[in-house]
Amino acid sequence: MAVTKQVYASATAPWAATAVCDDLRDAFIGAGLMSAWFDSFSSGGREHRVLEIVYDNSKTYGKTYYWFTVSTAGIWLRVVSGWNAGTDVPTGTAFLDFYDNVTTAVNGAAQLLTLNSSVSFSCTRYTSSGRTFFLIRTGTDYLTFTIDPANTTFISLYDLNIGYHEGFFRVAIDSYVAGFSCLCRTRRALLLGSCLNNSTSATGYTSAERVSSYSMPRNAGTHGSATFSDEGFVMPGWTTAANPAAPSNLNPVFTGLRLSSVHSANLPVDFGFSAIKTSNTFAIQDNATVTTGTEEYEILELVKLGFVNSIATNPVFLARTVG
Repeated sequence: MAVTKQVYASATAPWAATAVCDDLRDAFIGAGLMSAWFDSFSSGGREHRVLEIVYDNSKTYGKTYYWFTVSTAGIWLRVVSGWNAGTDVPTGTAFLDFYDNVTTAVNGAAQLLTLNSSVSFSCTRYTSSGRTFFLIRTGTDYLTFTIDPANTTFISLYDLNIGYHEGFFRVAIDSYVAGFSCLCRTRRALLLGSCLNNSTSATGYTSAERVSSYSMPRNAGTHGSATFSDEGFVMPGWTTAANPAAPSNLNPVFTGLRLSSVHSANLPVDFGFSAIKTSNTFAIQDNATVTTGTEEYEILELVKLGFVNSIATNPVFLARTVG
């Protein structure tokens, strides 16, 4: 198996904000998330584009709206429970359904990426079995994320009659922990909305909150302590230093990942976490080969501060490109 990979890179420097919007549009259409933007307008010197995902049309809050704002300085996101395409504003009640409905600023919005029109922008789509991860990039800066498609299945207690689904997840990797974070919510959001209580601070509405973790034991040196910043599921690995029977240092590619506790299905097996113990040469979108011509991957996320040799495990998120 292998992902379908496509690069959208019409925003070559110097570019206008509409070129970035067009790259996102084409990538979302290619992923099957939409056939066209639900809404498209300009305000406050920025371009605004709204993606509608229908998770269950029979439910009160069965639709979610992903509000992207783009300028030559960056890309921002807000996630809201309703949208009026006639007036170009979110619907509902402030803080419950949206942070605010001001389109001339980016209040309550999470910045996905800082941009500069003198540096080219691209969006790469990696799709397998109806699930897509997007890697948006400008120079060495990037963000890897997925948006739950319309056919996402949830556990039975997840009631879209009382709240909506905040389905934007970024890949989150720290020194020894890989996982997924939910980005953007309001109080009516079912997964993390309750953490907001009665807050009106924008930070809570836009922060990246980890919703799943996969940890990898580290080689802690002489004291031999297996410590994790956030354990979650611990994925085994082995080294020749610890176990003479091991033919080589190895961390397998772990698939069968789940975005969060409310999802009722795993991610396609073309996406996985692994670790690299002894290299500081890998960069984003480099190839990682298990068996040449049979099992090859591309790195979609890694430790942004750089790999550490020997004494640590360096988690990576992979998309299978050959196999």
